[in-house]
Amino acid sequence: MILIRLIKSSILTASRNVRYEAKYDAKRNSIPAPRAMSKNPRPIQLIPAAFVLILQFFTFAAGQDSVSITVPESGTIASISGQTVDFDRRSMVFADTIATQSGFSTRISELKLYNSEGVPIAYANRGAGEFAAASSFKSWSYNIDLTGNGSRSAVARTSWLGVRFGVFFLNDFLPQQSSLGQLKRTIVRFEIPVGWRASSTGRMSIGPSFEISDLSNGVVVVGKDLLEIPIAHPGGSTHIALDGTWNFRNSDTIEIFKEVRGYYQQVFGGWIPGEIQVNFVKFPMAVNSGEWEADARGKTITIFSSDMPFPNQSVQRLHEQLRHEIFHLWVPNGVNLTGNYDWFYEGFALYQSLKMGVGVNRIRFDDYLDTLSRAQAIDTRQSNRTSMIEASRNRWNGSNTDVYARGMLVAFLCDLAMLDASKGKRSTNDLVRALYAKHSGNAPSQDGNAAVIALMKQRPELVQIADRYVTGAEKLELTPLIAAAGIELNGGKLTVVAKPTGRQKDLLDKLGYNNWRKLANEK
Repeated sequence: MILIRLIKSSILTASRNVRYEAKYDAKRNSIPAPRAMSKNPRPIQLIPAAFVLILQFFTFAAGQDSVSITVPESGTIASISGQTVDFDRRSMVFADTIATQSGFSTRISELKLYNSEGVPIAYANRGAGEFAAASSFKSWSYNIDLTGNGSRSAVARTSWLGVRFGVFFLNDFLPQQSSLGQLKRTIVRFEIPVGWRASSTGRMSIGPSFEISDLSNGVVVVGKDLLEIPIAHPGGSTHIALDGTWNFRNSDTIEIFKEVRGYYQQVFGGWIPGEIQVNFVKFPMAVNSGEWEADARGKTITIFSSDMPFPNQSVQRLHEQLRHEIFHLWVPNGVNLTGNYDWFYEGFALYQSLKMGVGVNRIRFDDYLDTLSRAQAIDTRQSNRTSMIEASRNRWNGSNTDVYARGMLVAFLCDLAMLDASKGKRSTNDLVRALYAKHSGNAPSQDGNAAVIALMKQRPELVQIADRYVTGAEKLELTPLIAAAGIELNGGKLTVVAKPTGRQKDLLDKLGYNNWRKLANEK
């Protein structure tokens, strides 16, 4: 059995006697007392001035901000230095709140600001993570404690450093770009222990340096046993970074990535252009076998996981992880939509992952129905019902389960309604493709909920679903739509009816009911 734990819930799915757990979560950023600095630098204070000269090649030649991150041989205190091309910068802000957790800026210590000549500048602390300089500054330095707080969800969303590996989510400990001007691109250089490697998008030829186009999406992994697997494809490349050895082979990683990529290429009408990074990171603390968390930002996917006991289990779990996370490269990461529409991009990611699992014969149709049955059981237990929009808004305040389970069921109902209305010619594949086509690239920014609901209401068969279950808070009613597809709900379990009609057989076939037979015949 495959066990998928959907944020403190127990939605289950089975596949080839493999059992694992997955959890999807997120989190994010306070600071020391202000200290005045002397205007007459001592010799030791001239070191940052030398750093300014060293980085001038990177900064002024390219017109970009630059940062240097020094990873220690041992310990969890990293040293950060940097400079800006902005000529009148007087404030520095660090993220203090990540999701619903606050106090992250207290990790910062020994902050120093310097003018263009390397002379220290006094500053005052305005509040959690916000500093005001007495005059314009050009460079800075500080230390950051990357010990982490030990929870699985935290290590999957915030920067941390261990004895042999580290993950750097750049935006949660580097100065916020809004406080350092409007330049998006930043050159980030790492000084790492001998024998370590660093991996990220935007690789540069000079040392372990990266040109990060947007710090909010910048992720760099460093490690002693870091292995990189490059995969070329039209319009760009993908680097898969592995933290040490796993129970799946490198060839499994390449094969599965290409299979998932190919499937979603067909769904969305093309591949994501540019450089993609996929990181597989082992938890820095002891966790149960097969548990995992994941983060997808920009074009970087980072999966935090323990391994499975046996290779076939590890391969199956790897496929499930990539099926879900690669969807996010398109939605929400590839569209210019804002706001809390998590019900859609998480719920539909789960559902599309299920569809793909059946489509490529990784899971059985019974597993598909079993997962949906458990989501339905979770939704039925909800006593204080809210709309999907409200649940998404409160996702990190206890509504994770509702967002995942109910979002997946809404996607299921949309699929049934579209297949039935079009006699099998249209499905949720068409819905997510249309959303991406309309809101990707240079499309203007729009609220995600408004965009999705508008798209749903262009299809008469989805109007009721949008009104009753997305903007409304009614209890999900599966029976009419599942009956049309030859599925029934008995004792809380979804099953195929004993004798489906010809029309029902056609819809079941579109859902993947007979897919294993097709694949067997192809072989």
